[in-house]
This record gives sequence, structure tokens and C-alpha cells, in this order.
Amino acid sequence: MARDISLLMQHEVGEVAEPGLGGRGGSSTMPHKRNPIASALTLAAANRVPGLAAAFLSQMVQEHERAAGGWQAEWPTVASVIQSTGVALASMAEVAEGLSVDPRRMRQNIQSTHGAPFSEKVALRLTAHMGREKAHEMLRSWSDPTRRNKRTLSEALAEVPEARRYLGRKYDQPDEYLGSAQDFIRRLSRNSRPRRRK
Repeated sequence: MARDISLLMQHEVGEVAEPGLGGRGGSSTMPHKRNPIASALTLAAANRVPGLAAAFLSQMVQEHERAAGGWQAEWPTVASVIQSTGVALASMAEVAEGLSVDPRRMRQNIQSTHGAPFSEKVALRLTAHMGREKAHEMLRSWSDPTRRNKRTLSEALAEVPEARRYLGRKYDQPDEYLGSAQDFIRRLSRNSRPRRRK
């Protein structure tokens, strides 16, 4: 979650933004920039844990069923893992409560690809009718930017008889490409509502 948000906050992507609480996240040199501070704290915490886990494993050695320094060394290790986990959870809770999402920018980013991300869906539909090799070869050919000549993938495929015959409509609409995501969101929202006591 933290890595995705950090990447989506990059200026050239610009699809989400962490909450800027009390000026937090501003850049010291670029006033327009907002940094993913909570995500950075989470990633820093996550980066510490593998080393701590390795230390914990080395502390499991027990001499004559009673460790000489092993379990004593576990105490600060476990405390550090708990501290890192707490920082990560608190930071991500803060982000989740105030995350800004820019659907307009998301749509612009998809449109800038001229439909290339939908080639997977096209390949799956065509494979069922013409076989994988032929479908992929056709898509490789028609996905080539020089052959598309600034047209979208669907505009280019409109010239291909097999594509017109088998694809149908709505294969290049982002809203039709979400799979079960909406079902998951509804289920999560329903289960996360506080229950009233009887």
C-alpha cells in the first residue's frame, strides 16, 4: 500500500495524494511538491523488519536448553519489531483516512496509452476463437505505435475483420475492466460498519 501510494503520488503520475496535515509533506526546495511522508515512514519500518527477523532467528539457539544471551537479546528485537509495526500501521491508517484520489488524472493517464493496457483483454477474447499464437501475433502487430499511427488500439483493430467479428464492444472501457473490485469494496464497506448493540 505504501509503495503504491508513493509511486502514484509522483508528479508524472499524480493519481493520489496523502493528506497534508499541518504543512507536513512539503518539499524544502520545491514549494509545489507534496512528499509521501507517511508512506516513507511505513516503508522505512518495513525495511527494518527483515534484519530484525534474521536477528530473532539467530537468537533461537539454546545452550543446554537454557540460552546464554539468546533470549535476553530477543527482548529488544521483539520490541523493535513491535515498534516498526506500530509505526507502519499508524502511518497507513492516517493515509487511508485522508487519501485524495484524482479520477480525472487516472483517466488521462489511461487515455495517454492509446488503449495499450486493454491488449490483455483483447488477447484473451481472441484466443478463444483463433488460438493463442495467432491472437498474440495479431496484437503485437497492431499494438505497434508506428502501425497504429496515433490511433487508439480499438481504432486500429476496427480495420481487422477477425477483431470486429470476435471482440464486440466495451473491451476498451476502464469501467468494464475492474473485475470483482466493486464486489470486494462493497463487502469490505459492509463488514467494516460498526455494529449496533442490541
